[in-house]
Amino acid sequence: MENQSQKRLIAHKLQIKHLLQGTYHQQAGWNPNYLLTQNQKVSRINLIAVIVAQNQDQTLNLVLDDGTGQINLRIFDPLKNEHPQIGDTVLVIAKIRQFNNELYLVPEIIKKIKNPKWIEVRKLELQDKSSPTPAQPKPEPEQPSLAPYEYILGLVKKIDQGQGADVDDIIKQSTLNSTEQLVEELLKEGDIFEISPGRVKILK
Repeated sequence: MENQSQKRLIAHKLQIKHLLQGTYHQQAGWNPNYLLTQNQKVSRINLIAVIVAQNQDQTLNLVLDDGTGQINLRIFDPLKNEHPQIGDTVLVIAKIRQFNNELYLVPEIIKKIKNPKWIEVRKLELQDKSSPTPAQPKPEPEQPSLAPYEYILGLVKKIDQGQGADVDDIIKQSTLNSTEQLVEELLKEGDIFEISPGRVKILK
């Protein structure tokens, strides 16, 4: 029960090259394993990439490529909704694992993206957030409590009429002062997805 009480870890937005440059650390007990990369301890990742190959042995293995490198996505359980194929651009929320010195991902969410240009958008997004000087390790921000977390998700669902919810509308209609921060946390967590600049949808 102890691990069930732990807070959900942030799904960091990184490129594959950042994963391949990192160092994997295993921890004892309930402490989650993590990859040390970009001065961050990363256990979950929010990745946009193209499926360039696949093979099937005891598990389904998809090779992901985001233009900066390649990494395997190992699917141990049958997918319920999405059935991605070679050539598909996908959003993946996944845990980082290592076996026999090989780094790979285990998916929590796989979402097909129709427009492959989102890979370039993600590259630009990460470039904008990069600092010219080495960043110091940052403590993971506190997760919003359940009430505001669910409140923002409810607003997104209410505003979204099929084309996503405009973030400005969410902020205007929200009664919370920290709305913008909560939206950012939901994006990091992978609970919502930015379908176009400033417009978000709930991942189902």
